[in-house]
Amino acid sequence: MKIRFGCVLAGMLLLLCAAFPAGADADTAKPLLILADVSGSMLRDMKLYETAADRKNDKDEKSVQKVEALKAMLLKMGQTLASGPCDLGIYRVRYIAGNETRYARFVAVDRHEPSDLKERIEDDFVIDYPLYNRRTDLADMFRQLDENELADTDGNITLVLLSDGRESFYDPEDDAEKSRDGEVGDDDPTAGPLTEVLRLKQKYGRNLVVHTVFFGDTDEETRESADEVRAFFEDAAGDGKKAEGENLLHRMAWLGQGQYRRAADLLEDPAALAAFCGLLCDAEETPAPVKTEAAAPVAVTTAAVAPADRDGDGIRDDADQCPDTPNGAHVTSAGCWILIGVLFDTDKWDIRPEFHGPLDEVSRVMRDNPDLKLSIQGHTDSRASAAHNQVLSRKRAEAVANWLTGKGVAPDRLSAEAHGLTQPLATNSTPEGRTLNRRVELIPVLAETGE
Repeated sequence: MKIRFGCVLAGMLLLLCAAFPAGADADTAKPLLILADVSGSMLRDMKLYETAADRKNDKDEKSVQKVEALKAMLLKMGQTLASGPCDLGIYRVRYIAGNETRYARFVAVDRHEPSDLKERIEDDFVIDYPLYNRRTDLADMFRQLDENELADTDGNITLVLLSDGRESFYDPEDDAEKSRDGEVGDDDPTAGPLTEVLRLKQKYGRNLVVHTVFFGDTDEETRESADEVRAFFEDAAGDGKKAEGENLLHRMAWLGQGQYRRAADLLEDPAALAAFCGLLCDAEETPAPVKTEAAAPVAVTTAAVAPADRDGDGIRDDADQCPDTPNGAHVTSAGCWILIGVLFDTDKWDIRPEFHGPLDEVSRVMRDNPDLKLSIQGHTDSRASAAHNQVLSRKRAEAVANWLTGKGVAPDRLSAEAHGLTQPLATNSTPEGRTLNRRVELIPVLAETGE
């Protein structure tokens, strides 16, 4: 069993477990399409800080237009992703009166030189557009995108929606209830963005993944936690909170079997953005052909047999590099469980909000696979003494173990290990490297074999 998650250090992609293999062929990597919301509501302001530490200390807060923050995100993501093996595209999502198309191609899905893409975004991605009658139509955008483009590729694509989640045309509560039913007919009228994401997943299955990034200020009183989003769909528990803005995007990512992130968390923490980018693009390595001795031809008539998929992850066995993937795990195009590590602030062991969702997914997979155990390995950077860091790394590992136990995973299925400063992932001579070293790695183990 393999795990994969990637990070970037000082503009270069580091491979935690070969998320971007060297020499990968772009033709074998799933294309990536970024959907950038440039509606009127994105002209409003949001709060940003220079770093996550500044936000924690409420130091040097600044207000920027959400679309300005979006352009900054595109520049950062574009430089990282254009260096990977995926074809990358950027579409502008908007409603303009008199124009029936709800999106416009800004950069076609293709290979791009990082410097050329940077120049194109800087020069041509307009953010000073007029506000008047510039509404948000996410639902019809998804429907049109499917009709015009996705159907031609069998939906084999990763979508990343950058938005404030302010759908203008459909009732959010009606959309939420219909998406909760778990099924939508091909001929059913559009009800909203949630039902459209559900429709796409029904049509394309594991071929298509939808990630979302929220631009705006979080309201902790109305924001749904990852547990509340899961309960809304899986347990039909209550009516949930208002299904708009941040909550809408969180639910869309849940239905799309993707990840949900807040733009502020990514823009204020380069390591968090790098880790997120590492999830978005992976290459499927084609198995080398097996040489066999030539044999005399024999005429045999057989019935067609569907390609085998022993572990049921949607990747046929002859292309599956991880043939024992746990049931229900979100996998790469190579069939490997995407298992994200956890990063920590200096000398801290509390789990940051951006890792709640990924850990919730880990707990769900663990609950669905009772024979699976997890090795939780804590690490630190090189500052402070070896003895101090040994204790700190254990506290980090135990914090993750306690989180998973609180989500219903039996303690005897989790083992916490402390490595202190002895196994750095990156250099300790830069802030970015130290950020990556303050981590917990999650290693799945089959109980029956110990592997």
